[in-house]
Amino acid sequence: MQGKKFEFFNGLPGEIQYNIAKYLPASELFSLNNSQTSFCFSSLFEPLVNDYQITHRLLQHVVCGEHAALRDMLTNHSLLIFKRGRVTDCSGRKFEHSSGFE
Repeated sequence: MQGKKFEFFNGLPGEIQYNIAKYLPASELFSLNNSQTSFCFSSLFEPLVNDYQITHRLLQHVVCGEHAALRDMLTNHSLLIFKRGRVTDCSGRKFEHSSGFE
């Protein structure tokens, strides 16, 4: 990452990096995953990025009322209903740390 904010991040052990990455905003996580300095750690963050993308897709189906797509996702992965994320509905309202169950 550029800047002083993550200056020593690459020097941390992989397990600590993984735990820190769980709390990063999505934009920081994508930047960290795609940066050249942490290329060797991209596989470390790939599960978090994939989890974020799947959760976001599920929440978009919920707020847009796309029941068929939602049913298909939950048929394959029923625990997704409890994953939390950030989503904006069709009216422009923003929901932070919400799950599809809510």
